[in-house]
Amino acid sequence: MTLQAALSRPAGGDAVAAADAATHHRYATHQAKRNMTLVEAEQLSRHLAAELAGRGTPYDVIIGLANGALLPTQVVADQLGIPFHMVKVRRQGSRWIQRLQAIRKLVPVPSSLLSWGPVGLFWYWFQKRYNKLEKSESSFEVPVAGLHVVLIDDCIVSGGSLRYVLDRLHAAGAASVTTGVICWSDDAKAIDPAHGVTPDVHLHRDVHFYPWSSSSPYLTAYEAWLRARGLELWT
Repeated sequence: MTLQAALSRPAGGDAVAAADAATHHRYATHQAKRNMTLVEAEQLSRHLAAELAGRGTPYDVIIGLANGALLPTQVVADQLGIPFHMVKVRRQGSRWIQRLQAIRKLVPVPSSLLSWGPVGLFWYWFQKRYNKLEKSESSFEVPVAGLHVVLIDDCIVSGGSLRYVLDRLHAAGAASVTTGVICWSDDAKAIDPAHGVTPDVHLHRDVHFYPWSSSSPYLTAYEAWLRARGLELWT
């Protein structure tokens, strides 16, 4: 067993690893969209770490995409025992969604309403309309030249954000970049072949509502999880 494989074993041993694998298997089976719990997100992130460790690649640093990959990046870094850094890249619409989340705290809206037929169609249009990337250049001021990098995101849909960061890391001289995501969407309407992004490791193909989704009933618990670890959302 490699050092990283040993590090990727979750605290609690085989029982925890078995529970993580069971959650992975459940989500890898095609199913309707569901609200992923905070516990399930942690389990899937630990399983992602185990899959990355199992490749036998030496990793020096983890780069995660804010905001969606905050939890997966923290968990994978803990499991592999290597440092991480968050880069700030997002679709333009994500900034507006962050502001809507703040409004929801003042005017509670049932999560089910946000996925209801006409509202769900509006959200699909909104994300397509405001799909331009915006980024914080200062967040890329991390040395990666000569390093073996793990690039983490929660979900690849169009592939634009991940492609942008991949190109930046290669241009900065990274020795290698291994991509790991929880979900690699198979939604043909959303995938942009121009980005040509195929992750090295992915756990499932169905997009779900993650605890950090604006419509998730677990959003408050997720925000508490971040605060407990000194992590902040990019707003």
